[in-house]
Amino acid sequence: AAEDPLVRDHYSRASLIVADGMPLLWAARLRRQPLPERVAGSDLVWSLARREARDGRTLYLLGGAGDAAARAAERLTRDVPELRIINSFRSPNLFYGGTNDGLAWDGAGLWYSDADTVYRLDTAGNVLSSFSYDHDIAGLAWDGENLWLAYDSFDRREGATLVKTDTEGNTLLLPFAAPFS
Repeated sequence: AAEDPLVRDHYSRASLIVADGMPLLWAARLRRQPLPERVAGSDLVWSLARREARDGRTLYLLGGAGDAAARAAERLTRDVPELRIINSFRSPNLFYGGTNDGLAWDGAGLWYSDADTVYRLDTAGNVLSSFSYDHDIAGLAWDGENLWLAYDSFDRREGATLVKTDTEGNTLLLPFAAPFS
C-alpha cells in the first residue's frame, strides 16, 4: 500500500482492515514486539453476523466445497437466530472438484470463472448464462460494462495475459500482456 496508490486508495476507503494469519505474528516477533495470538479474518464471522442481524441486514454466503456454505448458514442462524441469510451457494466449478478462479459483481449478479468457463448467477445462485473461453481463466473483473479476463499463457514464463470481453465472451480488446508479468 505504501508503494501502490491504487492499493492505498482501497485501504483508505475500507471500513475494516484485518491483517490475517501467522506472517503478522512472525513479523511482530522479528521486530521484538510480539503479539499475543493470531487473529484470523474468519474469527470475525460471529461478530459480523450479530452486527448484521442487529442492523437488519442480510448475508449471502458464497463458496466452499460440497454443502459447506449451506452448513455454515445453518450454524450461523442456529447461533444468531435473528440473522437473515438470503442464500448460500457454492462455486459452479466446485461441482467438479475444482477451485474458484474468479469472482466479480456487476451490480445485479455474480460472475464466476472456473478453468475455462464464466458463469453469471443471480442473487439466488441460479446460473443465468455462461460462456467458455479458450484459455484457463486465472481471474476476472467487471469494469461497469464488460468483463476483463486474466489467463496464464501456455508458456508460463511469458506471464499473464489480459483481455476485455462482452458478457457473451466476445473479445472487445485484443489480448495483451499484463504489465506486471
